[in-house]
Amino acid sequence: MKRVLWHAEARADITSIFDHFRTRDARIATLLVERVEAAVVALAKHDTGRPGRMADLREKSVLRTRYIIAYRIRGDDLIVLRIIHASQNWTAANWPEE
Repeated sequence: MKRVLWHAEARADITSIFDHFRTRDARIATLLVERVEAAVVALAKHDTGRPGRMADLREKSVLRTRYIIAYRIRGDDLIVLRIIHASQNWTAANWPEE
């Protein structure tokens, strides 16, 4: 199993998702965060993602959500870079440097 490292931007994305949905329904907010975190743990065990929008980037859709995990594999590390909403148009300028 790979070690999971969360980039600060990915943590900020999770916080933003939680805060957005918490005002509507705290259970939904918690469920979304749990699904994202469970998907990251699953990726650490088996990389089932697809090639990403940029070189050396991988993406994995989070089941039963509209979110995508953007990550990189570096040796024994899985680095979570961003949590993206599927409807957003992301460009190279939005990806954090490691």
